[in-house]
This record gives sequence, C-alpha cells and structure tokens, in this order.
Amino acid sequence: MWRTLTAARPESAVPWLHLGIALQEAALLDKALACYEKAVQFDDNNGSAHRRLGMLEIVSGNIEKGETALETALARNPLGDAEVINAYGELAKHFFDTGDYALSTRYFRKAIALNTQDGADYAGLGHALHAMGEIEAALEIYREVLLRYPESPATANAIDALYN
Repeated sequence: MWRTLTAARPESAVPWLHLGIALQEAALLDKALACYEKAVQFDDNNGSAHRRLGMLEIVSGNIEKGETALETALARNPLGDAEVINAYGELAKHFFDTGDYALSTRYFRKAIALNTQDGADYAGLGHALHAMGEIEAALEIYREVLLRYPESPATANAIDALYN
C-alpha cells in the first residue's frame, strides 16, 4: 500500500514515512533510511520523520548525522519531546545490549537531560557505568535513583552487586 501511495503522490511525506517504517520492520534498513530522507525532504517540519531518520542513522554508525536529525526532531516539534526522549532511551538500551557502553551512557545522559524524572534512564546509566568499570560514578547514579525512588529494589540490588 505505501509503495502505491508513494508512487501516486511522490511529494507527500507521510507515505514515505510509513513506507520507511514498514521497510525498517522488514530489516531493509538502507531502503528505510532512503524513505525517511524522502519524508524529511518533502516535509522538513515532520518531527517523527526526523526522529526515525536520526535513530536509524545512529544505529547505522552515522552518529553525528543521526544526532543532528534528533535535534531537528526536537526543534520541529517541541511538544513531541517525549518521542525524542524515548528515542534516546531506546538507543541507550540498544548500545547497552550490544556492549557499546560508552554510547549507551551518552544516550542515557541525553534522555536524562530532557527528562530528569525517569528513574529507568538513571538506573540504565548506572548499569552502563558499572559495565564500563566506573564504579564510583555508577554508585553516585544509583544513590541518586534511590533518593528519588527509595523503593527501587533493582537499584538496591545493583548497589549490593557492586560490593559483592
């Protein structure tokens, strides 16, 4: 359907965006990236297109280009900052799972900078710092989490793990 719509209305951003989503879900990442670029080309104010473009660029290794797209997404749709916060959190988790703890900490910090109330991002940052061997920094983050959320058993367990 999205291919038909992009062929019929090649200047329309929304079909390009949704074709990109479908292609990304099918793991056709280069084609998805091209679709997101088209969506942005035809509607530079489409924050969702910038966000998806940015995330895919970053995961593909184009960090600077991806971060620029995410910053643009935030600027184009300030009310959509939750989408960008979630994007940073998803990127942080992706890089944690792939063992790139430096990038994981980078994106947890970006998520936290936009939303200081999310205990999960703080805890994730602590885990990434711990994985990097930055024990004192991890402890400081865990302490901050427990001050905000004293009933966090996962964080308490993480502190215990540092001492065992």
